[in-house]
Amino acid sequence: MRRRLTGLWILAGLAACEQPSTDSGGTGGLPVAPLRIRQYTAVCVDDATYSGELWASAATNGTALLNLWDTLAPSPTAHNEEHDLLTTGTGAFGEILAVTLTEVASLEDVGAGTTLFGCAIGEALALPTALTYAIRVYDPEGELAECGAFGHDPAVVAAGTYPTAGGLPSSPNELASCTPL
Repeated sequence: MRRRLTGLWILAGLAACEQPSTDSGGTGGLPVAPLRIRQYTAVCVDDATYSGELWASAATNGTALLNLWDTLAPSPTAHNEEHDLLTTGTGAFGEILAVTLTEVASLEDVGAGTTLFGCAIGEALALPTALTYAIRVYDPEGELAECGAFGHDPAVVAAGTYPTAGGLPSSPNELASCTPL
């Protein structure tokens, strides 16, 4: 049974005057500008598996970053995680990037494809406002194109006051540019 986390249907609209152009070079005709986060959707596939999908408005460098912070938990138990979203499809709409995470038992076990946050009823990933999220998307040259934050307390992302148990996020200076979605 798939449970849709309706609070994680994040839509970021493009301004009506911004029309992507296409290029016949390295992006294979994909829209190249402006690169924006169009939508991020997430579901708990089962009690231990989380799946997220990002729709970008144009070509990326093939990856995006998803940061998760437990901003409800008191320090030092609050922790953060960073995960790669990888390209799964492209088209006239832009690009789709995705991540699937499986729950593990300890912070030391968190790595590629794993998370300490659970999807069972009452656990953090099953509660759309229990975590704070940030998504960073990069243009084909690897430059930050957009950073968006949402969830429990998106203001902590740009302010840099997020929990750091589990380590600092990569390139924390990029997070200062995050805007609430």
